[in-house]
Amino acid sequence: MSDIIQFIISESNSESIEDIKSILSKNIDIKILDAFYKTYFNKNKIISIFSPKGGVGKSMLAANLAIAIKKITKEKVALLDLDMQFGDISLFMNSYSERTLHDLIYNIDYVDSQQLEEYLTEHESGVKMLAAPHEYQYEKKVTKDIIEKVLCLFESYNFVLIDTSSVLNEMNLSVLENSNHILLITTLELTSIKNTMTMLNIMNKNDFLKNKIDFILNRYEKSSGITIDDLKNIIGDRKLHIIPEDKNCVIHSINSGKPITMDIKKADIYKSIMKIGESIVKSDIRGILERWKEFDERDKKAAMF
Repeated sequence: MSDIIQFIISESNSESIEDIKSILSKNIDIKILDAFYKTYFNKNKIISIFSPKGGVGKSMLAANLAIAIKKITKEKVALLDLDMQFGDISLFMNSYSERTLHDLIYNIDYVDSQQLEEYLTEHESGVKMLAAPHEYQYEKKVTKDIIEKVLCLFESYNFVLIDTSSVLNEMNLSVLENSNHILLITTLELTSIKNTMTMLNIMNKNDFLKNKIDFILNRYEKSSGITIDDLKNIIGDRKLHIIPEDKNCVIHSINSGKPITMDIKKADIYKSIMKIGESIVKSDIRGILERWKEFDERDKKAAMF
């Protein structure tokens, strides 16, 4: 079995879940493989985009990364705007939704995974979007229990990307706790660095955050005064992705309603966001392969008794 896993890892074209299924199906007993699929492949991957400071490009990344992962995997991808007050994913995606997060939360006890589709808007990329409220509503407090119910409704989606607000309230902590990946965005600006350091202290006190976080340095310019090495000294050996500054590209994208990962392929910012998407997908594949090894070993032990 280990030689099959090594083969998959080494295959340059094996970057999707379907590639893994195809290769495994040629080498594994079909009954064992079916049990593995039911156990692991039906579970979605929740990716939260968070920053302890507003105005750092969080929503821009969430929108473009959702499209990037959709392009890479061809899987079902959902994008949730959980910023109840100032969510603007709809602007980045140039989409208007009649029903929003507020409507879903208000009816959460009466909605199942099929009815969920009535609350989503499909973008031309194929990404399904749950929009933030058109105006802030106070009728129902968003508790940990409600957020978990919302996330459970997306069980049929392979990847669920969440754009959060920039506060550590009960809602966001629940989202982060239920996430498989957390992308924490910062810039090389003093107040953003300070808030990143505060977030690191919070991470160190909450074990469920420690091993999920990758850092995103957005709007990178060499002339900022603070260097990448300065940031690395703060975050330690945690993974750091870098997105270059490109004001013209971003402004054009927002004003035209055309996300960068839809069509601006020559721009460095496009390449950097696609690279982040590839990194997330590949890390997920590595996780699946690790679970396969555990599953295979457990199956062999069971056969001995």
